[in-house]
Amino acid sequence: MDIEGRHFDLPNDFSGIVPLYPLVDMVFFPKTLLPLRLNDSRYIALLEDALNGEELIGVLYTSQQSDGSVKLSTTGTIGRIASVTRESADIANVVLAGVDRFMVQGNPRTGYYLSARVKFVPDALPTPSDPIVLAQLSRLLELIRESKIFHVGEYQFPDNDRALLFQYHSLINAFCSVSTAALDLKQKWLESSSVSERYRLAIPALQSLIASASVLDFLGDKAPTREKIILN
Repeated sequence: MDIEGRHFDLPNDFSGIVPLYPLVDMVFFPKTLLPLRLNDSRYIALLEDALNGEELIGVLYTSQQSDGSVKLSTTGTIGRIASVTRESADIANVVLAGVDRFMVQGNPRTGYYLSARVKFVPDALPTPSDPIVLAQLSRLLELIRESKIFHVGEYQFPDNDRALLFQYHSLINAFCSVSTAALDLKQKWLESSSVSERYRLAIPALQSLIASASVLDFLGDKAPTREKIILN
């Protein structure tokens, strides 16, 4: 699977209308990848229309309410189709590259599948020269290594501004994606005002993971095996 930089960008002629995919088991963040297995005729039709159009799918976290109803979030992430592998005419494996956040404008349009006019609300980023970028990125890498749950290898800080901000953005969001925090809390992280604010909100969850890892280390062979998640 070849993911290119363009997959994280909007097409030049974006219409402002996207098909919507409700996601019940995770929250999709910008500058991360989302694998989906589509095996419902509605979403196969959605995929076909997206491939024949702007290659975009709007992903929204959907939560189950106490009264049994389903609540569709109004803030989500636009994904651009980066890869499609078909198992059959009715089953497709798709990878979406997170472009940016969006808000649904008005009520979603009902049909064979949902769609909506959307407004982009890009994640606020500091300037590359802002010391907060290197400070937060350095601290996040330190905590990820300390957690012993993630693996970042011999990380090298990018030597140009665009790459540095992309890594800053994607590494924070990658942690938010794989965190064991409650989904409703992750949705609040997604809706936060800036990536720096998202970092501030998510750090306690990472520190909690570190505490849990310390307990597992103390238990030694009695502890379950922990799989590592590779963050590139």
